[in-house]
Amino acid sequence: EDSDIEVFVDPAGCCHGYKELEMNALNTVWNLLLNRPYMDGGGEFSGRVAKEGEAAHWDVKNQRTAARVTRGKLHHAAEAAQWCVEIALSHADMLSRSPIDGPLPAVGRSWRINFSRVEKKGHVNWVWSPAVIWSPTKRCYSGEINMHLPDSWGYVVFADAEGRLPDHSPADAWRDPAWPVRHAAAVLYYAVRAFRDEKGSILPSVAELREAGLLPENELVGLDISISPVDTNYAIDVVGGGWAACITQERLLTVQRRI
Repeated sequence: EDSDIEVFVDPAGCCHGYKELEMNALNTVWNLLLNRPYMDGGGEFSGRVAKEGEAAHWDVKNQRTAARVTRGKLHHAAEAAQWCVEIALSHADMLSRSPIDGPLPAVGRSWRINFSRVEKKGHVNWVWSPAVIWSPTKRCYSGEINMHLPDSWGYVVFADAEGRLPDHSPADAWRDPAWPVRHAAAVLYYAVRAFRDEKGSILPSVAELREAGLLPENELVGLDISISPVDTNYAIDVVGGGWAACITQERLLTVQRRI
């Protein structure tokens, strides 16, 4: 129930096996791994729910954190307090237990990441990269109060000491070259989910999704899309611009460059 800062990291950008860190002004830290988002049936893996050696156990090994009150006092309502934290995330910890290998940090590479600041027992929330997703039922893009939508997170881009990439361009000008297929896969995931929530287990075609008004107009143009059954689940494949994305019923997302 404390006010805290929360960090979410998905090095592979696959929406599964992502890490969460929560930390308060006393440097009390909670680390956990989510095998997939809660709305996809995901659950917590941590030292809180399982002992070391048990299947549901996960914890960091090399992380370092510190917190300091820089103004005022904690727990004094009449005197506003200000505090700051410093966090050194371990690359090995962040890359562990992911179903898809994420890239080791190197100039020009990127991870998906987000930050949340929670105050007043969750009644006040600040988010670094707002969770804006396609809402098929609202027929628009919608901001959600839900940190567990990893497909909506921002990026951390690894640059050299001057903030530049291998081609000498500034890192803050970088854009994900696979974004069109990555974004389309997420849009289609939400559309299929909404269709099946209403129609049952029927697996729709792209044409049926459009007819039902569950896809954004004038988007997904120029992309090759297929929705296919896989055992008792399904997979959505999107190809375009030299990239291919595949997302499953449980939101496992893979993105590859096509040669």
